[in-house]
Amino acid sequence: MALSKGDWQAVDKLPLKVTIITTIKVMDVLHAENIPMPLEVDQWILSKKKAILKLAVMVMVFYNYRNRANEIINLLHVNHKGLKTDVIIAIKDLYLYEAEDVILSLYPDEILEIQYEMLETLAVIGSKKTLDFLEIEIRKQELKDLKLKMVYCCNSLDPERTDLFGSKDPDTQKMINHIRQIQI
Repeated sequence: MALSKGDWQAVDKLPLKVTIITTIKVMDVLHAENIPMPLEVDQWILSKKKAILKLAVMVMVFYNYRNRANEIINLLHVNHKGLKTDVIIAIKDLYLYEAEDVILSLYPDEILEIQYEMLETLAVIGSKKTLDFLEIEIRKQELKDLKLKMVYCCNSLDPERTDLFGSKDPDTQKMINHIRQIQI
């Protein structure tokens, strides 16, 4: 209610653990009331509260606000799975190409679920660096699902180079064929 009246101080009163429902309600208010982007979002992204950080990231995506790209990218270092997932998705949605190096450096130490999200994002923002990284990772990857996501990422960035990966490994070629079959 307070948000629909433009009372952005109400954000500071959000509980420490914001549920998905609460976040959806806040985003719904922003959408339904056609509220201009709150200027306070620049302070929210600097908050210590994960709930406010999560909301800040979602608001920035909603308004396609890229002015705090560095702050968003720095949140990749936060040790909170839910927030980190939202940040990775925000990087993809906001096309924050400058996050590529950070994602590639953090990737090896992340849990599987975060690695999947990182690969989804790299499929959008990746460059030759990502392809070089994945060329090595695909060869040594034993988890079929993760390898398939890597092949998908490569194929999204450079289908011709992905064909070269497939020519070196029949298993990878099967995955390439599978991905391209689904995309038809």
